[in-house]
Amino acid sequence: MPGINRHIAFMVRSNDYISSAEALLRSIKANELRLRSDDPIDQLVGHGFELALKGRLLQIDPVADIREYNHNILKLYDFIAKNSANFADINTVVAKHWRNLLLQDRTQMINSSGSFASALDELGLPTEQEIADTPVDLRIDVEWYSVRMKTDGNLFRYHQTRVDSLPHLGIWGKDYHRPRQSLIWAAKLINAGTETK
Repeated sequence: MPGINRHIAFMVRSNDYISSAEALLRSIKANELRLRSDDPIDQLVGHGFELALKGRLLQIDPVADIREYNHNILKLYDFIAKNSANFADINTVVAKHWRNLLLQDRTQMINSSGSFASALDELGLPTEQEIADTPVDLRIDVEWYSVRMKTDGNLFRYHQTRVDSLPHLGIWGKDYHRPRQSLIWAAKLINAGTETK
């Protein structure tokens, strides 16, 4: 039967792209590498997520024609979210990852402030409840990447608005590229076949 194990090949390649993006991010954070733009990282993450989705599609239907979706990750995401058992749980898991990361940042900020910890709330440090109420919707992040990855031939396109329209989450100087990190977590969950973990 054609394509019976194709999904595994897509997921393995997806893991390679996501791991490469994470290696670049670690190198940048350690000041070992400096890039003039985020294009290489976004291309790796976007393509890695696309491959994860196509792998999942082939798990659902081993003879599916993935060319039908081309590089439209939003259309592919919506189809899989509608047709894959437990796939909706992935949004919950990504939101949980975000809340845990922001709570960890809050705790670190409080612990490092010493005797000034009580003043941080008055100065605007989000409360644990505010962090718990932070809305995270994976589909919005997929949509942002889908627009970001619009192609004309094989040219990678800038986001259609301005760079300051980048969705982000953060606490006091720690700022996170929300779509990028959300798609990294989501791709890993899809590739592991464990949307509910």
